[in-house]
Amino acid sequence: MQTPHNDNLDPDFYRAFYPDLANMSADQAKNHYRDHGFREGRYPNQTAYLAKMGDVVSADPLIPPADVPETEREAVQEAGDRPVRHHLLLGGTGRAGTTFMVQYLTACGLDTHSSRHPDAQPEEHANAGLEDMPIGDGANLPYLIKTPWLYEFIDRLIAQEDVVIDAVIITMRDIVEAATSRVMLEMRARLGNDALAEEHTRWETWGTTPGGLVYSLNPVDQARILALGFHQVIHALVKHDIPIVFLDFPRFIEDGDYLYDQLRSVLGDGVSRETALAAHRALARVDLVRVGAELGSAATGQNQVAAPIGFPSHETIDRTTLFRELKRAKSAAESAKKHSRALEEAVRRDREMNVALKNEILSLTAKLDAQRKVVENVQHDREKDAEIQRRIVNDLSDRLDASNDQLVMVERSFAWRAAAAIRRLLGRK
Repeated sequence: MQTPHNDNLDPDFYRAFYPDLANMSADQAKNHYRDHGFREGRYPNQTAYLAKMGDVVSADPLIPPADVPETEREAVQEAGDRPVRHHLLLGGTGRAGTTFMVQYLTACGLDTHSSRHPDAQPEEHANAGLEDMPIGDGANLPYLIKTPWLYEFIDRLIAQEDVVIDAVIITMRDIVEAATSRVMLEMRARLGNDALAEEHTRWETWGTTPGGLVYSLNPVDQARILALGFHQVIHALVKHDIPIVFLDFPRFIEDGDYLYDQLRSVLGDGVSRETALAAHRALARVDLVRVGAELGSAATGQNQVAAPIGFPSHETIDRTTLFRELKRAKSAAESAKKHSRALEEAVRRDREMNVALKNEILSLTAKLDAQRKVVENVQHDREKDAEIQRRIVNDLSDRLDASNDQLVMVERSFAWRAAAAIRRLLGRK
């Protein structure tokens, strides 16, 4: 295969011409063209586009040249009205780790439901979700699309002229485990329905529409639906030469190297092995792969007649579902107990802190009262000193006044007036 020349890539043209790449940086656009766009036949620049359209210069790369044949002009115009969208699809036999794959590929840097909606979380009990529906107006869908209903519309999706399926990742699980896992989740929901009588929760068939269908909780019936849908998807992909990447579940949960090697054709050189393995270590939860081990434990010592291919009986699934719910309730109770102990410890510490604070307040209050007494004593002593000083001043003032009065009396006396001539001779007043 010819090697792409990234030097010929015009990132601005590339991102403007292909709306699904509009949010990429220039470097991301170069990597995309090298890893995907070149193989997909995308135009790296306006010159390449014009050359394909007939070597006629056009001011707007989205307007087809006038001398291009009418049929080709219509096709280009249609592409201009409805930009071609490239997608990587993710599906499988059901209950086969596709939710983990969305999280894993998000961590590897792909455009996914999780990268578009960072707050979205898988359903707690089923570990399911993070899905998109590529029907109708899907212009705003991410590059990676996970859907459990692919078999319902795969032919119509392939026929859409504005959609290119780059590849499809198919995760495969033992059909017995896949079907049983779905049945157990349905039975759990039935057990949690307070409106149903206890006897009804054990029925193998049920219906919700008056006069409508009866659906079965027999895993054989569920497996037939899954197998038929799986065949329909694979047949459509093979018929149209769409690349398929098969992944074994739970092997890709257990082995990060296996997962990376299988996905090399999808991830390309844009994701290093170290990045992929780090994402796997952070996200893989082997403990959530439970059905196979649970069925093995439930069947031990049971004299049950196995259905073809070893499907478990309805009673075994019922016991396994109850046992799983019991384990979950026990785990929740243990967590609640730990939380309760932590709260009790926190309350104890708060009480101790409260007592310490009260004691500190009492101590500070006593010190404050003592200091107030000191201040009051000092102030009292100062007031006494001030009173003494006032008395002294008053006494001196009184004595001065008395002296002045005596002086006045002397000056007014007869003797003082008689001695006036002598005082004048002596130069005294």
